[in-house]
Amino acid sequence: MKKYLKILTISSLLLFEMQIFGQGIESVDDSDCYTCMRLNNQEYCTCNQTIVTIMTYNIFKRQYANNGNIIFKTNPDVCAVQEIISEFNFNILKKNAKMEGKFLSTKYKQWTWRYGIGLLWKSSTVGDPINIVTGKVSNMDCDFDGSRGYIIAEFKDFIVVSTHYPTSGCENYRDNDAEKFKLTNKLLRESIIQNTDKPVFIAGDINFSPHSKNLMKPFADAGFEILNDTTRTYDSNKAPDYVATSKRSAPWYMHATKKSGSMIDFILGNQKSSTYRIIHRRIPLDADKTFKKSDHLPYEVRVAIKK
Repeated sequence: MKKYLKILTISSLLLFEMQIFGQGIESVDDSDCYTCMRLNNQEYCTCNQTIVTIMTYNIFKRQYANNGNIIFKTNPDVCAVQEIISEFNFNILKKNAKMEGKFLSTKYKQWTWRYGIGLLWKSSTVGDPINIVTGKVSNMDCDFDGSRGYIIAEFKDFIVVSTHYPTSGCENYRDNDAEKFKLTNKLLRESIIQNTDKPVFIAGDINFSPHSKNLMKPFADAGFEILNDTTRTYDSNKAPDYVATSKRSAPWYMHATKKSGSMIDFILGNQKSSTYRIIHRRIPLDADKTFKKSDHLPYEVRVAIKK
């Protein structure tokens, strides 16, 4: 009898592990809250919490079908995407990722293409958004595309933002940090972010270093933290394998999202009333580290949201 119970317990834990890692998001409401297991040396109870994987991916080289296949293989529940040229191409990406989504055109000043950002989600795991809010900051003289923006989507247990910040320098340089502050301030003042009790996650190509204290201050003042692993190494021999040999000068981000060894693709979180814990954070295992599909790597964070 004792042997049977032991086998049953192990089977139950294996089933629970398959549910969490095989299907993405899981909402569990155990009445006794005693079903626990250890993940990454941290204890996560299944009692009344939601597991969700959030990813960001700049697909600069615009191989939309291939990029969509990478997203499908990495299997996020929500994915922020940047540098999409036209809603037509976004639909190709969405089809290959096998996800639903929203596109926002931010338009180029000089080009006729409808350049923009997107947000993808898996309806089978997170459901469809309860509310979607978009915003733009225009007249960015220092950025050749003319504007940047964001998509905010509210889901049942959390809110996620997809965004793409302006670059840091151009031919007609004015004050690009001011343009970044302008976008940050507009985003953080949205009532959907200010008036929620749900955790808020901001995902995107932020185009500045996680150690830029000045640019990070508005996020920190609003209660946001960087969820990426921002560990740096000062040993060029320990730089990630995919970092260009010609660029190996310290310090390197161990979770660099660029071949140069830099990290500009972030996921930030604000706990609000519903707390979360990080299960893992990483470059996805199926990311294209040859950089043939994009000049950025995707980045994902998996969290357990306690309701």
